[in-house]
Amino acid sequence: PGAFPLGYPPAPFAGGKYVDSAMMQISTAPKSQQVTGLALCNDSSGKPVLLAAHAATSSLLNIDPESMTVTSKSALENGGLMTCGPAGSVFMFTNASGSATITQLGFDGTVKNSFPTNYNGPALSFDRHSSSLVVIDTAKEQAVFLDSATGKEAARFGTAGGIYSGTRPGLNDPSTFDMLKGVGVDAKGCVYTAHDTHLVMRKYCASSGSRPTTPSAWQSYAS
Repeated sequence: PGAFPLGYPPAPFAGGKYVDSAMMQISTAPKSQQVTGLALCNDSSGKPVLLAAHAATSSLLNIDPESMTVTSKSALENGGLMTCGPAGSVFMFTNASGSATITQLGFDGTVKNSFPTNYNGPALSFDRHSSSLVVIDTAKEQAVFLDSATGKEAARFGTAGGIYSGTRPGLNDPSTFDMLKGVGVDAKGCVYTAHDTHLVMRKYCASSGSRPTTPSAWQSYAS
């Protein structure tokens, strides 16, 4: 009983536990037709907007994060994971005919830029510090910095091969990743990584004007 707050009504869908005013039900469609990308960004005036790639209606939804109501909707096909870009835009994984692409869109769905990519998840982030996109190379257990205008690789972060590489395989240290699943960058250029194994999260920072290198500033384990 203590797992969920008492006094809230049940969520209006199968298996739902509870719902409160901060929740918004976008669709009752099957899971395959649900929200495939979500990001909370600022528009060109600095106002926060919650954006959702909604597979059931093939649309990009603009949602007011205060009232949790849809304020506008534009056409969007094959939208996926997204991240906030320069003010008033988002970068998003899009898939057409089985080919992965990173697309930069305005909040109104207007395509600003698009380029093919070898990556398609499990994470996408925009580094304002270097105007780079950050993705994950799951095969090599590395975070990869891409030029946000062309998609060309600019740098890699982490030891190639991850925790099972090098002269001491299995050694868990800040330079090696194991099942890297999430990556993000803050306004100062610090990189955050999340790993499935050990449920660990790490933060890496560097001096101004350069990308971070190991060791990490801190790491935290989920209980």
